[in-house]
Amino acid sequence: MAKLTDNLLTQVYLGLVRDYKELSQQSPRLDFEQIYHQLYNRLYWSMQSSMNPLSGLSPEEKDKVWGVFYCFINACPQYVSLPRERQGVFFNNPVRVVVIEERYHYCSSNDSVFTWLMLGSLMSHSHHHGYHHYHSSSHHHGHGVENTDGNGLLLLLLVALALLAAILAFVSLYYLISQSLNAVERFVYNEGWLQASFSMAGMLGGAAAGGLLGAFVASAPLAALAIGAGISNPVGITIVGIICLTLIGAAAGCFLTNQIVNYALKKKNQQALDPADPRRFELTGSEETNLLDKGLNPIAVRCAIVALREQMGEKGVPSLLNRVFTSRGQETQEILSQIRELRRGSLRSINVGDMTFHLESPHYVPPVWYSTEPTPQEYGTGYSPSQVEEDGYHTHRYVPCHSGYSGQPFPTPSAPPYYQ
Repeated sequence: MAKLTDNLLTQVYLGLVRDYKELSQQSPRLDFEQIYHQLYNRLYWSMQSSMNPLSGLSPEEKDKVWGVFYCFINACPQYVSLPRERQGVFFNNPVRVVVIEERYHYCSSNDSVFTWLMLGSLMSHSHHHGYHHYHSSSHHHGHGVENTDGNGLLLLLLVALALLAAILAFVSLYYLISQSLNAVERFVYNEGWLQASFSMAGMLGGAAAGGLLGAFVASAPLAALAIGAGISNPVGITIVGIICLTLIGAAAGCFLTNQIVNYALKKKNQQALDPADPRRFELTGSEETNLLDKGLNPIAVRCAIVALREQMGEKGVPSLLNRVFTSRGQETQEILSQIRELRRGSLRSINVGDMTFHLESPHYVPPVWYSTEPTPQEYGTGYSPSQVEEDGYHTHRYVPCHSGYSGQPFPTPSAPPYYQ
């Protein structure tokens, strides 16, 4: 059976966030108990729909979905503001199952409908190469013939090429430094070492290609141009040209490699929290084991990571230099540092906006339901987030629930744990 991937978990969490905001703004104003029941029933019916990927999860994975729900409820500001004794008994009231006739759907498909656009590169370059042919013939009979106008034009051309090469080399050098720092950061924090390796390999390959091009192809034309411009020793011009071409080639190779790797990552990691940069926001098996050993709940940690990733916006994580020297980048760096602390298990709780996530392992009982009435036909597709914006009102009808499943008493949803 299917597993609860990071992408499905993110869709569920963001669906709860959107619906919570919508219900909180309804008029007349709903209290927290009403909001809780609305969210609970929407998620419940979404998990019953055969059209919903959540319905194909194994029972253990469905328990994780309810863990996401209770982590979200436990982090809501209205719940946190309740007295402790109220938190302990708040969800032990009888629950009515509400059939919402709109087609709510927390996870519309297994495709990567939830994704963020990743910052592809700092800049792109367009190189225009011109081929300049200089034909001249001279007859030396012991006397030098000087062409002052021709030397002046060649000197201007040489200066223009030098300025262009210097600008491109400077931009390439900045890009190479930025990408090198990004690669080192990924190695240090284990946030995609293979991606960093490909980036460095592309950089080295491009540098080798640029150096060979400068040494065996461009050196002769540069030397001839320098001699024609009146420079007696063109060796320095040739060496500078080779260095510039090496830097430009390294930047071009790194850029092309990054584009190919980013495309492959998006194709391969469509079920990741962020398909464009999956390794920064995922929990590895060893990290989950470490969290469990520390008494932390991996589901709650993932929910907190999703909430922090949402604050970054669509552009994702910029380069390390951007995060050091810009105010917006410094805010992103603070968020990224919190995500790293969450992955290490260094935090017991965290505030994200107006949400408060308690990360200790909860002890809740997954809800068990048995109803004599089948799922309504009009509710066949489950919960569709797009319907929230299209419909301006909600129509409800109540379906009684009956106990008797395996002899269990009438079930009520468990209260999320409150912490000392």
